Amino acid sequence: MKRCISTVWLRGACILSAILLGSSMGGALPTASGQTGDPTGAIADSSAPAPTGITITVPIERDITYNLLPGAISGPIAMPASQAVFVMGVNRTIGNRGVGQATLLSSALVPLFIEWTGVESPSAGPSALTDGFSGVLGTHILFIDFNHLLDIEVGPGANTIQLHNSNAVAQTGQIKLIY
Repeated sequence: MKRCISTVWLRGACILSAILLGSSMGGALPTASGQTGDPTGAIADSSAPAPTGITITVPIERDITYNLLPGAISGPIAMPASQAVFVMGVNRTIGNRGVGQATLLSSALVPLFIEWTGVESPSAGPSALTDGFSGVLGTHILFIDFNHLLDIEVGPGANTIQLHNSNAVAQTGQIKLIY
């Protein structure tokens, strides 16, 4: 078991990791003296080598607000290739509010396409699942409004998406990409 001597948060993370890993794998947790007690009550010295460090990767978050006139299409929204991108959207237009989410993958090798799976915004019925893959401009990915007229689509280029407002009135809201 690694003994953490860094920041308070890091010590908390190591303690939590020790509890989760130690207890789920049948291991024993070290005591304050550095000895390890097992469920039978026997005590042994902890001789496992400590890991050299912990790497924490902070995800990238992009917020994109929109105000689209009827029939308008946003500019292309770039996505990183070959990694999962979580996209969630909210439409804030009164009378047509909604929310949807999906996980997307933009391929980096030919054939170029976007693949997705997610949950459409609720409408008159229950929410529906959405999934598919396409490299064709304008292919529907996800509705983020109640009337199912504001959607996220495959955009121009190899790794972009776009918003398309098919409503008769302007729509406002936000999408967030996390990767």
